[in-house]
Amino acid sequence: MAPLKITWHYCWFLSLLFFSATASSQINITGRVVDENGDTPIPNASVYFNNTTIGTNTNSQGAFTLDSVSLLNTEMVIACKGYEVLVFKPTAAQIAGKRIVVKIAAKTRPQKSEIAFTEPAARRQALEIFFQSFLGFTQEATQCTIQNTQAIYFMQGNNKSVFAAYADTTVIVINNMLGYKMNLDIAAFFYDQLTGANYLTGYVRYEPLGNSKTYARYRRDCYYGSTMHFYRSLIANQLYQQGYATFLIPPVKDSSKMSFFNDPVAAAENEKMRAVPIPANQILYIDSANSFSIRAEGKLLVQYMKNPAGKKFLTLHDNTSGSLKKGVESFLHFKTANIGLNNAGVLSDPTSVTYDGYWMYERAANTLPFNYQPD
Repeated sequence: MAPLKITWHYCWFLSLLFFSATASSQINITGRVVDENGDTPIPNASVYFNNTTIGTNTNSQGAFTLDSVSLLNTEMVIACKGYEVLVFKPTAAQIAGKRIVVKIAAKTRPQKSEIAFTEPAARRQALEIFFQSFLGFTQEATQCTIQNTQAIYFMQGNNKSVFAAYADTTVIVINNMLGYKMNLDIAAFFYDQLTGANYLTGYVRYEPLGNSKTYARYRRDCYYGSTMHFYRSLIANQLYQQGYATFLIPPVKDSSKMSFFNDPVAAAENEKMRAVPIPANQILYIDSANSFSIRAEGKLLVQYMKNPAGKKFLTLHDNTSGSLKKGVESFLHFKTANIGLNNAGVLSDPTSVTYDGYWMYERAANTLPFNYQPD
């Protein structure tokens, strides 16, 4: 296995983080989870709404109940050891007042000969890559532990430089700093050892640890200056009040003129020189259904004029030496013309935006449940 090489050329998101939510009346949800072959009840299956603390487990008869749920229009996830993860996005009309039956299929485990990195040293290195790709390099990441690393295994991709990670069961992560047990159901993970590019998708159920007051300050510190804070401030027309400034970087029509900026830092400085201030009402639009969308031709430079709690730790990290000055800066790259956004400040498609600068360090260890609100 090649030496550990982490770069920031990645496509990373947890689809758990960025699906729209709309407040609605509370409903009760009841149902059963069964094996699709024979309808055998499946006990201890996890039933939850993605990226929230809303969840439960089935009993010995495969039954579950979720009381007084505000349907957030996020995915409902059913996961159990040895079974494929089932994901769907229900409407209130589909499930309210009904006893739903969910059938899930057994997962096929690869043959022993297909599993890569079985030698202890190679496996440790692959696990380190997975850990850093998923959790990041922040102070919060250093306070996280994966409780069941034995559940994770690796397979070689079609390209010899690429490997994938899988798990037969939910991966349990304890975030001791933010006070959450994160139950990760991996959808896909790939890592290219030559380029350092990595890609991770999955679904997470959050479970609070202990007294929330113990972790309240750390959660607030993590929230302010985050993408969640920015998007919520944007739709509330509170960017300035919350410490943000936005700038548009127009696209370069002739990309060859930028070819001499081989140094990423020099390229970023050049982009900042071309950036022009742009107010929220010129990038945020509201349609007749009260849904939001971001539209910007080019990149968006976001400056957070305050010092977020994570800045000091990152400044001491080798990868950020000299790159963080007053406040923090992030670049948003839009892959589509319209970026859907709901009234809770959540993107409808996480892959439609990628980040450079400060926010590219924002990974799972620094995320909060979708239904989190600061005190």
